[in-house]
Amino acid sequence: MYIGRRRGGRQNLYVANVGDSRLYLVRGDSIFQVTRDHSYVEEMVAIGQMNRNSPDYNSHKNIITRAMGTGIHVEPDFLRRSFRRGTIYFCVPTASAICWITKPSAR
Repeated sequence: MYIGRRRGGRQNLYVANVGDSRLYLVRGDSIFQVTRDHSYVEEMVAIGQMNRNSPDYNSHKNIITRAMGTGIHVEPDFLRRSFRRGTIYFCVPTASAICWITKPSAR
């Protein structure tokens, strides 16, 4: 996962995500998962073929469908989010992932 901010202009967060590292947004008392896991179970949930609380979900949740280093080409998800006052983003890397975060400059 790469997280960066464009200098100048609007305060935007740019994210490129592959695998099951997660980016979360904290606003007020709520926490939201921003990125989507690239896993077999999440793909099945997305098309309505599996429920998150099912035994199949728990027994197959370690199957990753996209990851760095598994082939010559990998397709990341790209996201852009705006920074707002009172919003916190945090990255939860997996054991095989690294998160780079650029801290917004104080203005």
